[in-house]
Amino acid sequence: MKCFTDRIRIFRGKPVYEILAKTKESNGSFFVCYREDFEGNRKCRNLYFCTLGGYSAYGKPEKMDACEMNHPPRCVWKICDPYDFEIIEKMFPDFKYIHKKYPNIYRHDLFSIAKHWIKNPKMELLLNMKLPNLAFNKTFFRYNEKKQRKIVDFYLHQCNGILYNLCDVEGAIKNGTTPETFNEYRSKCRKLSISFSRWVTLKAKEIPLFDYKRHVERLEESFPEKAKDPYWTEFKNVADFHRKENKIIKEIKHIEELKDAEKAAALQTAYSLATKRYHWNGNFNGLEVYVPENTKDIENQAKKLNQCLIANNYIQRVIAKKCILVFIKDENGKPLATAELTGKKKAHVSQFYGNELDRNNCKPSQNCVVALDGFMNKFIRKSA
Repeated sequence: MKCFTDRIRIFRGKPVYEILAKTKESNGSFFVCYREDFEGNRKCRNLYFCTLGGYSAYGKPEKMDACEMNHPPRCVWKICDPYDFEIIEKMFPDFKYIHKKYPNIYRHDLFSIAKHWIKNPKMELLLNMKLPNLAFNKTFFRYNEKKQRKIVDFYLHQCNGILYNLCDVEGAIKNGTTPETFNEYRSKCRKLSISFSRWVTLKAKEIPLFDYKRHVERLEESFPEKAKDPYWTEFKNVADFHRKENKIIKEIKHIEELKDAEKAAALQTAYSLATKRYHWNGNFNGLEVYVPENTKDIENQAKKLNQCLIANNYIQRVIAKKCILVFIKDENGKPLATAELTGKKKAHVSQFYGNELDRNNCKPSQNCVVALDGFMNKFIRKSA
């Protein structure tokens, strides 16, 4: 169930943050399903997490046990009330100034903000300057004082009161731009590994980012020397980019075609060697029955009869001498059926199918059966 509320209270003399849940088995009563003290010790029970649905609570209240989660579960989002602040202010009276300057703190954040303030008391100055995003930012306080001053000065004089993301402000300072522009850059290039200056150039020339990224990847993969050549990486305009992009694509396609041709030739050579003993062909029952000598013929047979001769690499099976293929065609050369012969003398018919478009109705015709039987009698059984 997703029925949660939260509170801050004193438990055994110490302030704790608690999340309460209600389940069917708790008889309509809320019980503590998560507890965290000010030191960060955490216990929970009956809590379950789903990536899509978030936290839920189920079952009868169990025994509280230590949990390993690094942060409290975000089951509820409620602003602190005066009593919540009072508990912290009894421990740290000066925290009341933080409370006055920034009263809208969520309960689940109160402990972490209080500990952040204890460690970085200068956050109060940032709240005075109306910069809560910096006041509560732990990353900001890791910087040296010089860098902090530079960031604060940028916020005060160039942000017009807008609380931009710290990352966008740092990027704007570094690249001499505005936070809005750097935010646009981050949102579009976060996963593309494109520099800010390059992005500005591409944007001005209206060159698509993903197309450019893929173009660079093609260069690095296929032509590393061209990837370092400005001719292939600098463009006058979008038309110039697409012209060079298409030229690289054609070159890659040409290289791939050459490689495919070399592979096909090597495959044909290996297949011819494996079948040189089986140049068997003849006309039986008015049909042509033969052992194919060309790998292209095998590709055509597989396509016409919807067979897996290529998908399951039967050419390699023939090369490995595990089988031979026998084709049956009519007088016009139309493919009718394929047989796979295995065994030491290739006298065993392992498979024999016609058109396999319908796997429930792909048995070869009786004419094909008679033709294959005649082929076996002449070339295999008689010689055996």
